[in-house]
Amino acid sequence: MKAILPTLAVTEWRLSYEGISPGLAFALFVAASLATVFAYWKFTGSAPRWRKVLMAFFRIAAVLVLAALLAKPVLNLTVHDPVRQPLLVLVDGSESMKFEDRRESGEDLERAEIATGSRQSGVPRNRILEGITASPKLDLWPRLSEQSDLVFHQFGRNVSRVAAPEGEVKREEAAKIFSGLKYEESATAIGEAVRQVLQEPRPQPAGGVLLVTDGANNGGSSPIEAAQIAKEQGVPLFIYGVGVTSPRDVQVREVIAQKLAFVEEKLEVRGKIASRSMEEKTVTASLIANGGIVEGKEITIGGDREQVVSFFSEAEANRIKHARQAGA
Repeated sequence: MKAILPTLAVTEWRLSYEGISPGLAFALFVAASLATVFAYWKFTGSAPRWRKVLMAFFRIAAVLVLAALLAKPVLNLTVHDPVRQPLLVLVDGSESMKFEDRRESGEDLERAEIATGSRQSGVPRNRILEGITASPKLDLWPRLSEQSDLVFHQFGRNVSRVAAPEGEVKREEAAKIFSGLKYEESATAIGEAVRQVLQEPRPQPAGGVLLVTDGANNGGSSPIEAAQIAKEQGVPLFIYGVGVTSPRDVQVREVIAQKLAFVEEKLEVRGKIASRSMEEKTVTASLIANGGIVEGKEITIGGDREQVVSFFSEAEANRIKHARQAGA
């Protein structure tokens, strides 16, 4: 993030010409100077030598000034003075930021140690964020505020501005800001939040967007569209993911069944079950209809895979409510 803002002023200069070319002006100067020397040497008669030299010198100086005026030299001086641009900080305010992740890999435990001082496994995500903010080793926010004006926001379904001191932010002030954040939003609209802060009117263009999130996007416009807007405006995105590298998860992604059927007709119900970062093991996937288990099947989950499981249920009059569950 050091590239957000130059730290020192830079001065550049460039010489250009708005008249005749410098080469032509120099050629005229040389020709006129030689003619002057020849004329004073041949046609000044018995004048003293020192007077000839002095008169020739002044005449050559006049020719030099004339050649310079014909070339019209222009000195362009450019001073690049650093301007503090705002760094827009977006902090995820969803309830998922309070989840306690199972940290098992060395990388995840090391991150927890940096934030909390110990290699703990079940630390909530917001506590990790607060620990990083208060860490004297990282000194994150004071270092960023040296180069940019930090503008804090918290987002869920909508974006709200977070009160923060102007200018450089001390570590204690940053810790107070993050300890006062509430994580109560039921939806996370990452793309919408980025789009809104980019479209806010401000005296200086944004120097960048720092997005702090656990990555769960479930509302609003697409984050990819917001990233495209940032690219078009020339605003870099810096993303800090709060959570674990590869969370263990098993999920029923989709349940498919026909909406209408004849009474006592066998209905096929298909479900997609996805697993991620799980150890390979056998579990039972059950089809539940109207509160009772219709059928159960043993399936193998593990690694990163997705599989389709089929069940058959007998249709009854009125309406059947289907549900799926996977259990050990």
